[in-house]
Amino acid sequence: MSNKMNNNCSGKNPPAFYLYMSRIIHDPVPFLFFGSLVSLKIYHLIGKIDLTTDFVSIMYGIDQSMSGIKAILFSRPVLDLFYTITAILFDLLIIISYLIRVKPVSNQGKAQGFWEMWYPIITVLIPMISFTYLLYRPIPVEKDPLFRTLYQSATFVHSVGLAGFLLSLVGCTLSIIVLWKLKNSFSLMVEVRELVTDGMYKYMRHPLYAAELTHALGTTLLLLNSASISIYILFFTLEAIRAKFEERKLLAVIPEYADYKARTGFFFPKFGGAQQKAKLHGVAQRSF
Repeated sequence: MSNKMNNNCSGKNPPAFYLYMSRIIHDPVPFLFFGSLVSLKIYHLIGKIDLTTDFVSIMYGIDQSMSGIKAILFSRPVLDLFYTITAILFDLLIIISYLIRVKPVSNQGKAQGFWEMWYPIITVLIPMISFTYLLYRPIPVEKDPLFRTLYQSATFVHSVGLAGFLLSLVGCTLSIIVLWKLKNSFSLMVEVRELVTDGMYKYMRHPLYAAELTHALGTTLLLLNSASISIYILFFTLEAIRAKFEERKLLAVIPEYADYKARTGFFFPKFGGAQQKAKLHGVAQRSF
């Protein structure tokens, strides 16, 4: 039995546990980073599940402005709870994707230089750090004259806040769906792996980016100040440039990608071209 175990550990097909551990040891930064995010969000989630009188009354629909199921589904504490759970699931899927992803198809498919290696990481970190800072250190209304008048309306604040939570929840949920479809094709950097042309990718080339932008738009509405709007405009611009670099990489490695590009939309779905059958071979990257 010991020989059999040794063969399993040293053979060409080692057990999954050893394979996953070797990937963590070889590239620990993504696991440490997203693992820390998951830990912080779980800690934040535990803080939300506080069975105080207010939370219990909301869960039972005892609310001054809403009643019954509406109070449960559309109250900000409950929406915030759902959003935090989906955000944790998204980060967990990123960790899983890093564990199971395949290697780049060739040396040409590997990320090279600043624009393929570091620019995508900067694109992710800038909005993540900026929005997180603004969520925990919001700008006082009196210091933002652009929105000072709007915040005097309780109806406006409630409506925009609800829209922000819903958009954030929808964006995060769509990100989970798309990331589940990508699975072993995921990477932060621009690398050429497996090409995905079904699911949402049947209609648009960058559904994950579109979902992230929807999520960020919801966060922008939640914060609704000059700084959050500026960050969103910057993030949208960085994301669009990032997608262009990705497409340039795909076209260089997979010439047939041009046909797929002509049949699909960029950030928005293109339904007419999706009826054509894609006959693409090789692998390509879908980035976070």
